[in-house]
Amino acid sequence: MTPLRLCASALMMSSALLLVLCLPLTAGIPSTPTEISTSPNLPRQGEPVELAIGGVWSDSCVPAYGSHQVTGAHIAIVLTATGEICGQVETPWAVTVALGELAAGAYDVEISGVLNETYELFVARESWYLPAIRQ
Repeated sequence: MTPLRLCASALMMSSALLLVLCLPLTAGIPSTPTEISTSPNLPRQGEPVELAIGGVWSDSCVPAYGSHQVTGAHIAIVLTATGEICGQVETPWAVTVALGELAAGAYDVEISGVLNETYELFVARESWYLPAIRQ
């Protein structure tokens, strides 16, 4: 049976089946700007660092953790899709990536896969103490 004939038959059966068989499945996109934050807020050398990535996705197939790699001052994070058939409803999502202890310095973070974002992360050498000045 040709695809056109299959779609015509599906139209007679049900409109929901028509959508599944005749329309291409599309990948979701962020509905709101992606939020990226670090924990701790001001990471220091020797402390475990986590990146929290999240927002609202345009469908129910939200991004999920795929992998990450730290190479020198570059951190590559890959996010994957969580499904193939997605409900067309905006869905909150969040992924936490445990980066471990990082050396002091600036890092370029590249997020790829179902989402393409960049972020700059700075890890301090040590904590600074600034005493309060009283007059």
